[in-house]
Amino acid sequence: MSFCRFRRHAPAALALVCALSSARVSLSLEPAKGPLRDDQKGRAEWNASLRRDAEGRLLSTNRLKALRDACEMPVDPSMSAGPLGSFTRSDVGPSVRSSYTFTGTAWQSLGPLPMQSKTDSQRNWGVVGGRVDSIAIHPTNPAIMLAGSATGGIWKSTDSGANWRPVSDTAPSLATSHVAFSPANPSIVFAATGETDSADSEFTPSQSFGKYLGGGLLKSVDTGETWTRVDANLPENAILSRVAPHPTNPQIVVIGVYMYPVLSGDTGSVGGAYRSTDGGVSFTKTLSHRISDLVQDPNAPNSLLLATGGCTNCGKSAR
Repeated sequence: MSFCRFRRHAPAALALVCALSSARVSLSLEPAKGPLRDDQKGRAEWNASLRRDAEGRLLSTNRLKALRDACEMPVDPSMSAGPLGSFTRSDVGPSVRSSYTFTGTAWQSLGPLPMQSKTDSQRNWGVVGGRVDSIAIHPTNPAIMLAGSATGGIWKSTDSGANWRPVSDTAPSLATSHVAFSPANPSIVFAATGETDSADSEFTPSQSFGKYLGGGLLKSVDTGETWTRVDANLPENAILSRVAPHPTNPQIVVIGVYMYPVLSGDTGSVGGAYRSTDGGVSFTKTLSHRISDLVQDPNAPNSLLLATGGCTNCGKSAR
């Protein structure tokens, strides 16, 4: 049933909208059969159906354009201005705090809130929140903690985890796989964007919802308060799995890339290990594989250990 069905004397333009609405949206008024449950996949598919192009694709450029356009929307004058001003966005970064450009940046959090997990014969996790993929603790001040969430960005605590606040809402991607302090300079923090655990849903770009794609390597130089995208030559929309800053040289950083989408072939390409010697700006690929984990050898500052998976023709893992 269309919301316009009972408007008998609607103007021609409205009648056309109603007709299109009737053709595209079908709402059942019959009582639901069985217990109600949250259909996450169905909700995501409905949301994606409104954003596909003429060829049925969900392009990352459309997602970035939506973020940019959102910053240009008229602001409710009743909202107060945020003390730190507004934000600017860019398709390729950086995304950083800027001077005042519009008011209305003070928001009250309404959610997400803890919810009852899915319950079946194999799982019942009780009341849960969203997935947290990474926790980083300051090397010399354990009260400072950073958490990276699956699609909720980076959160910071300065009281040992009692209270948290979001600090990366202006980043080009909120999907976060890993956050790591630089042991050589704890004021420097790196964050790998993209969500490895759900990367399999991104291997066919034309069917992707874009929720878990990455937006490059993020870097903070103020202990995680503000973030900037710094990489210049990583694959576009790559899903970064891990970041390993060198223990003594803050300019050397190695990242693991699980995969990245190839729009021209409607497929996904394997990632690899990428090394930077200029603080994360430019990278050289040193290994081709699907990197799922990457850690620093605690006994050898120039040695790394990595884990791979999901690629039968990529060769063996390396050290």
